[in-house]
Amino acid sequence: MKYLSALLPLFAICFFLSAQAGQAQYDSGDPTASEQVVLEIINRARANPTAEGTRLGININEGLSGGATALVQPPLAMNKILLGTARAHSDDMYTRTFFAHTNPSGKDPFQRIESAGYNYFAAGENIATGSSYTASALEDILMKDSGLPGRGHRVNLLDIGSSVVYREVGIGYHLGATPITIGNLQTKDFITQDFGTSATGPFILGVVFADANTNTFYDSGEGVSGITITPDSGSFFAVSATAGGYAIPVGTSGTITLTASGGSLSSPITKQVTLTGKNIKVDFIVNAGPSGTPPTITSPLSANATQFSDFTYSITATGTLPISFSATGLPSGLSLSGSTISGKPTQTGQFMITLKASNGSGSDTQTLVLNITAAVFVSNTTIDTDSDGFPDELETFLGTAPNNINSTPFAGAAAVPQPLSITTKLIKLNFAKTNSDAITLTGTLPILQGFAITGKTATLDVGGVLQPFTFGANGLATIPGAASFKIRIKSVKGLVAAQTAPFTIKLSKGSFSSALADEGLLNFSISTTVSVPVVLLFDQRYFNTTLTSSYVAKAQTSGLFK
Repeated sequence: MKYLSALLPLFAICFFLSAQAGQAQYDSGDPTASEQVVLEIINRARANPTAEGTRLGININEGLSGGATALVQPPLAMNKILLGTARAHSDDMYTRTFFAHTNPSGKDPFQRIESAGYNYFAAGENIATGSSYTASALEDILMKDSGLPGRGHRVNLLDIGSSVVYREVGIGYHLGATPITIGNLQTKDFITQDFGTSATGPFILGVVFADANTNTFYDSGEGVSGITITPDSGSFFAVSATAGGYAIPVGTSGTITLTASGGSLSSPITKQVTLTGKNIKVDFIVNAGPSGTPPTITSPLSANATQFSDFTYSITATGTLPISFSATGLPSGLSLSGSTISGKPTQTGQFMITLKASNGSGSDTQTLVLNITAAVFVSNTTIDTDSDGFPDELETFLGTAPNNINSTPFAGAAAVPQPLSITTKLIKLNFAKTNSDAITLTGTLPILQGFAITGKTATLDVGGVLQPFTFGANGLATIPGAASFKIRIKSVKGLVAAQTAPFTIKLSKGSFSSALADEGLLNFSISTTVSVPVVLLFDQRYFNTTLTSSYVAKAQTSGLFK
């Protein structure tokens, strides 16, 4: 068993011998457009788990048990039997008002799959429900798997850490007419995903579609049915189903020519495929516009962006499909995927980007003028709501009210800033490993006559990285494995005269990058100049300065301010 939960993924393995049926035409079922969209989303995620996590706003590896990692996996082929069992279970949950893997008759997923005639090496099931949820929205919920220990649905979808990789799936979506009540839950829409691996396969699989919105991805309603897909060797061919999907069992090695023909195609489309022993996805994008019309780019030819902020621009064009797109002259941080330019630009200025749309009838080239303005960073360390001289973040950290001028770390007294002398500074950020950042500061502090260090406290704020200290008799404050503050105070026969004392502060094994992001210390490949405010409360005195220096960083690797 892989996992069982409230949204309920389920997994089991068994072994057997089964012979393949020798059919001329292979029938992988007739999914609806909604069910086909879910299959395309799953296969997109299996091809690039990290990118799918980005689309969903998550780290695809978050929450997995035992440090497991999502790896690229072969695509899944639709299976007619699993499609039937998944649909039947979704319909049954709505009809008999329950939400579980085991139905009121006592049949679990494996009994349902076996009784339907699917003999499996490996099998599993995900289910989800909600009101007014599309099939693709329910799929996103399953992939995010928020709050579910071990992220079992995501484990099933991406074969994470499994010794047996699924080859096939059935996706059953039930769009309820009216809400039903299950316990305290009011719901109406259900999805079931039945996964399996049997003796049949591997498969060439895919979808035939007219890419009406030119995003090179299957969308509901774009499927083209009745197209015959024929490999030049092997025992099977397929005909695209109502929603455009198809699957063909193939061998494990060699190169074949795959031909899509018939139906609404005016001429055959051929593709070369090298077999690998695993499932392979081959889509056919067919003409959907006027025959023989070259493309014309229709998207706006000017755009604005902000440095280090999310940017998206879609290239659109009219003309005979399929249309391919290219973009040259992109600033760093932006890339083209399909027809969409996206990312977070790291450069500033005006960029002339050459857009090109091409199809079999010709091409169109236009220039996109992209203006990127510099990012403006406002450090939280400079925000002082009640104007008492203490930053809000420091007051919150010390337990005083940032919006009450009479509530301050100095017993109601306002801050009287004194200059903080910093002679050397170093901030090292490690974006590849958590709890590996470090900050080092050296400088001097004015010491008053008669000052006694024992038991005195200090609080440091470096751009939102906050750390308290309590000193011993030797002028050393230590937080084992995390921080230290050493100040060297001279005394003569136990008496301390007014003096300027050198100090060294070290913070280590921390995670400081999120706190320092508003100062411009970002996880990008950049070389720039940034400013970091520093505040130190010491001996009931307020010291501050702003450190301005170079910052050099490599995305996902490291950042250095010194």
